[in-house]
Amino acid sequence: MEDKDSYEYRAAQGGSFSIWVLVALYTCFILCNWKNISLGANIMETASEFVGENKELIKLPIIAYALCLPIICWWTISSIYIYSMGTPVFEANSFIAKIDGGSGSGIMFLYFLFGLFWILSWVIAMQNFATITTTCMWYFTGEGSDAVEFRRTYSSSMAVKWAFKFHMGSMAMGSFLVSVVTIVRLLFEYIIY
Repeated sequence: MEDKDSYEYRAAQGGSFSIWVLVALYTCFILCNWKNISLGANIMETASEFVGENKELIKLPIIAYALCLPIICWWTISSIYIYSMGTPVFEANSFIAKIDGGSGSGIMFLYFLFGLFWILSWVIAMQNFATITTTCMWYFTGEGSDAVEFRRTYSSSMAVKWAFKFHMGSMAMGSFLVSVVTIVRLLFEYIIY
């Protein structure tokens, strides 16, 4: 039998009381947020129904990734070309020569960096638009409810068509704004570090 006045016994007793208090608080938290937990479970159920009925949406991120790869390769080659413009400056005891490109190559590099961010943001915006539009069409055609009158009158290809036909300019403008903010953020991070 353990001595009830020992330090180990009191520490174990204090630990068990702490755990029981945490259990009581957690139970109170669960009971107070029961409606929110129920809502979250219903949202997850509806989301799983949507993904189960629209398996073709899985293709959209793969296509967006496949579109971004050649753009990134083109940008990398262009950046290497921009960096190599100028005259090499050799220094004693240095293995690699430095390239003195002047201020023009730095401005050109920032221009190409901005273009990369703008194009990639636009591809991501198109993918997000197609996913969101397909989700809205699925929801507002009554899918997931008992009163379904229209079945499969929507598709992700229709959403992509709408994106290119009606919304390409607004997504380009939004992508432009995202790119400006990203460049400003990168400049501030460069200044800080």
